[in-house]
Parts: sequence; structure tokens; C-alpha cells
Amino acid sequence: MKIVIADDEYLAQQTLLSMIRQIEGEWEIVGVAGNGSELLDILRAQRPDIAFVDIKMPGMNGIEAIREGKVVAPHTEWFILSGYSEFIYAQEGIQLGVLNYLLKPLSLGELREALLSAKASIQERVVDKQRQFANSVQNLCYGFEQDNVCFKAEYTYMHVQMAVVFWDCSLEGTAESLLSKQVYLSINRIVEEFTAKGVLLTCFALPSGQFTIVGGLRYSVKDKESWNEFILRLQQIIDSWNTSELKLTVISSQEHLPLHDINQYVSRIMQSSILRILKGLGKMWNSHSFQHFSSEHHELCKRMERLVKAYRENRYSEYMDALFAIKQYAAASERLFEGSGIMESIGTYLTTTLRIQLESCTSMSRCIVLLKEHGERLLQRMNKDEPSQDIVQKVIQYMKSNYRNEIGTNLIAEHFHVTPNYLSTVFHQKTGFTIMRFLTELRINKAKEILAEGPVQIQEAAELVGYFNPSHFTNLFKKIEGHSPTEYKQMLKRNG
Repeated sequence: MKIVIADDEYLAQQTLLSMIRQIEGEWEIVGVAGNGSELLDILRAQRPDIAFVDIKMPGMNGIEAIREGKVVAPHTEWFILSGYSEFIYAQEGIQLGVLNYLLKPLSLGELREALLSAKASIQERVVDKQRQFANSVQNLCYGFEQDNVCFKAEYTYMHVQMAVVFWDCSLEGTAESLLSKQVYLSINRIVEEFTAKGVLLTCFALPSGQFTIVGGLRYSVKDKESWNEFILRLQQIIDSWNTSELKLTVISSQEHLPLHDINQYVSRIMQSSILRILKGLGKMWNSHSFQHFSSEHHELCKRMERLVKAYRENRYSEYMDALFAIKQYAAASERLFEGSGIMESIGTYLTTTLRIQLESCTSMSRCIVLLKEHGERLLQRMNKDEPSQDIVQKVIQYMKSNYRNEIGTNLIAEHFHVTPNYLSTVFHQKTGFTIMRFLTELRINKAKEILAEGPVQIQEAAELVGYFNPSHFTNLFKKIEGHSPTEYKQMLKRNG
């Protein structure tokens, strides 16, 4: 905790300094001022957490300094120090939001209590702002309108940086789900480490499943340093998880993105992410790294992705169709493979996702031959297996029984021992809905039933259907129904 002292008496300054050093804790004196003007200079340079300010100082007095200081350093906690007990000073301090009014001479116990109360207040504010930041960023990334007035007032002009983690793996089912959880926990641990230091950071999953980290830049120099330090730690995590069966690729945004435009940048990163197949898996790239690729490169990657998807879902005919499409495209666009390292990157992608040794392939024609042989082995394996059952109805019943719990595509797929990709494809083919859209509408319909049954609070209804963030629940309800839960309750009353 950074502390500044403002007192025109040298002995009072030194006494307070000595007492602070006797109190156990991470207290750092970042400035001592003899008047209000000096205090303001320190506030601008240091942005301290705590300020002790004497009332009687030459020129600008303590109350005036605090009034101007709260504009310069809005997050500082203030204590008034005075040998005068006139109530008017305490009254003015309270109006300014001062944490406490302390009379001189101050005892060590009183000072300890003051510091601990300031620390508790600061930590509570940090936790609250982290929560606000995380909720607001997630809402914006998901495309919801931001209706939090407090957030708008403080963060309208905030800039952020973001990184999205993309997952390429040959594992399936439970093994893949368990590995995914372990990776998320390892990333989230360093996020929590930095947020504990007061850095604005949040880690969450996009609707498509990718882990996303967003950092807020409030004070450019310090926050940029924190973000760069975090990225270095993230690089270490990524390197530690990369194996022949798993490659984690991170795509980070350019610097200083306007927060209100974050959904657009998420979309841009998602659109360019497929080009990691040609750029290289298992590394960290800036979004600008993909600018030199053409629309033809993008189309080639889409065909590669369809090939892998068909293989992982045991669809032999679709696999062979995708392979034939790649062969035709490669023959017509040989120049696509002329870039440095492109064939090596393609080999890494196919080796990682298909468990086939292609990393050393030097030509696309040879690669296609090996992929065809791999497809024949897929057909042989499929002929030995029993036909897959239609699990869509079972999944729907499972959601109807468990909608109150924290469930999602990965958890449901793990429950039924299939891959998330396969389950998502089959479910969409049979119902026309994504799993999460179906689950959301199921929950909202259940919430409507609950609200219609009697006098139930909006938050209680939200929790009963599995949403513990009322703002998130309200956004979803309004998006699906066209009006808020409160408006829906009013409609019910009017209709009798």
C-alpha cells in the first residue's frame, strides 16, 4: 500500500513515519509534503492508496487539498490529521468522503486501526471493480448491451488488451475435457495472481469455447508493464502444455483497443484464427501477424479444418470429400505453399489433430497420399464399430433435468462420452439450434413459469434456473423475449 503524508510540521512528519514503520504490513511511503501544493504534485506522480493530511497547512489547507486531490487521485483513501477538534472540520471531511478524522497526538493503536481499515476498504473496492470489469467485459464480448451506469461513468474511455487461446488436440471425450479443465485452471491461476495485485484482468470462455483473457489499461505505463509481464507468464504456461497431442496457440490484440469495440475485435481474431494452421500452432501471435495471408489461404485452412472435423466425427465419406477438395485446391494454387514454413505448419496441425506423422512432409502431394491412407484406416475402424445412436433426445432430457446446474457443451459431451464438436454438429442437425441456445431458451421458459406462479424476486428466479448474475440473466431474458423480467411481471399483473 502506497502512503503519502502531508503536514507542515517536521516533527509530526517524522513521528508518523516512524510509527508507520513499526506496523506490520506492506506499507510504502511514497512522499512527504509540507503543504497542499506539494501534496497535489505527489498525488499526480504516485497515485497513492492512502493519504494522511493535516488540516492546518500554509497556503492551501488540508480540506482544500483533499477536495482537489480527489480529482487527481480518485482511488486514494483519505485521513484527516489535526490537533483541533472543531466539528466543522470533521463535517467537511465527511462530505468529501474522508475515511476518518484523527486527532493528534495519534497513538500506535489508532494508527494501526486506521491503516487496516483503509486496507480493507481498498481491497473491497478492488474486488468490486474486478467483478464489475469481468461482468462488463463478458457482456460486451457476448454482444450484449452494457447497461451498467457505474461502469459507463468510469470505464467509457478505458482501453484494453486481449488474448484468445486456441486449442488443437487429438484427444477426445473425457480425456480432452479433463485436459481442457487443467489448462484453464493453470491459466486462471496466474490471472488470479495478477488480479490480487490490483491489475484489472479477467479470464473466461467465449461462446465458441476458447479461453479469453482481457486486461484493462487505466494508467498506461504501469498497466502496460503489468500486461507485458502477464503475457510472459502466459507464454510459459503455453510452452509447458504443448505436446504432440496438444497445441495451444495464443492470438493477442493490438495495443489499446477501445473497450466498447471489444466485440468487433473478438470477431476479427476469431475470423483470422483459422490461419494459425499456416502460421504455426503452439505459439503466440499478434493479430497483425496474419495480414499477409490472402482469402485463398483462408479457404485452404477452412478445407483443412473440415477434413479434421470429419475425421474426428468418424464421417469417412465427408473426410474423403474434404481431402479431394484440398487436392483440387492445391493443384490449382501451388503458390499457396511457397511461403516459408507453411508445409511444416500444415504438417504440425495434421499431426496434432489426426495423430498422423506429417510434420516432416515437404510437399502437399505427399501429404495428400498419407492422408488418403489415414482415411482408409478410419473406414476400417468404422466397420468394426457399432452404429452410433441418436443421442439428441437424451441430451434434451439431460438438460431438462439439470438446467439449474452449471452445464455447457463440454460437460454434456463428457457425460455422454462424445466430443463437443460431434455433439454440437448432431444436435444442430436434428434441432436447428446450438446446444447453448436451446439451454438458454429452456432456462428462460422455466424462469417465465416461475415468475408466473407467484411473488418471486427476479434474482431468485434467475438462481432457480441456473443464473447467479442477475444482470446477465436480465440481458438474456430481454434478448430472447424482447422485454425484461420486470416488464414481463408487469404484463402478467395487467393480464390478471
